[in-house]
Amino acid sequence: MATRGASEAVFAVGAAADVSTSLWLEAGRRFRRHHLAMVGSVILVAMVLAVLAGPLVWRYPINEIDFKAKLKGPSWSHPLGTDDLGQDLLARMLYGGRISLAVGIAAMLIAISIGTTIGATSGFVGGTIDKRPSGVRVSVAELAIVQISAVRVPPSEVWRLQLRQFPPIGLIV
Repeated sequence: MATRGASEAVFAVGAAADVSTSLWLEAGRRFRRHHLAMVGSVILVAMVLAVLAGPLVWRYPINEIDFKAKLKGPSWSHPLGTDDLGQDLLARMLYGGRISLAVGIAAMLIAISIGTTIGATSGFVGGTIDKRPSGVRVSVAELAIVQISAVRVPPSEVWRLQLRQFPPIGLIV
């Protein structure tokens, strides 16, 4: 009978240790140890709380026009100042943040539903359907890059870029 090497023994001990902790707990532990991730989460949570609770605390009307207060700097009555119509910038930012949050959540839910539907269909049916979604995903990204680069690149170079990118973009058609 052959003896196990040191690397096999370490692997066996590591595998035994991984069984006791779940992947979610391990991911949470790694996330908490990453300082920049924690700083980013604290900032994100603070922004979401400010946007959700801000209009309840800061009850300044967002559409009130005050030409006497136009383009004023920060003050006690307007902590972020006013715009060219004299509207309070803090109130407008808090209101706009709620709309941005709603749009982001709606876009995420739409992407999750479409992705889950395509993934479930591809996994269940397989074959051609399995290959098409990934081809379309890759094609759309490259098509956007080609279109955006067309603004900065001379027309002769755009033609060359489009020829180089044709095979994945052709999957859309």
